[in-house]
Amino acid sequence: MTVLDIVKAKLDNPPPDDRLAVYIDEVGQAIKTFCNRDDIPDELRYVHANMAVDFIGLKQKKCSRCRTGCSIHQRRGRASHVYGS
Repeated sequence: MTVLDIVKAKLDNPPPDDRLAVYIDEVGQAIKTFCNRDDIPDELRYVHANMAVDFIGLKQKKCSRCRTGCSIHQRRGRASHVYGS
C-alpha cells in the first residue's frame, strides 16, 4: 500500500487526491528535514500516513469553526475566517 492509499483508508471523507498529495508531500518534507535524509524509508510508511492523517484532521478542525466556510484549501495566502458569536 502507498501512503496515499493508507491515508484514504483512514479518513472517512478524504479530500480529492491532488489535495491529499500536497498534504502528504508537506508531511514527507517535514520527516525528511527532521531525519536529515533525502528520502523516506519504506519502514516509515505508516508513520508518514498517520502524520498526514493528523495533519489533515487539524486542517479540517480549523475550518469547521468557520461560519460561512473558508477557502483555506482552495487558495494560497492567508484565509480569512469569520467566527460565530
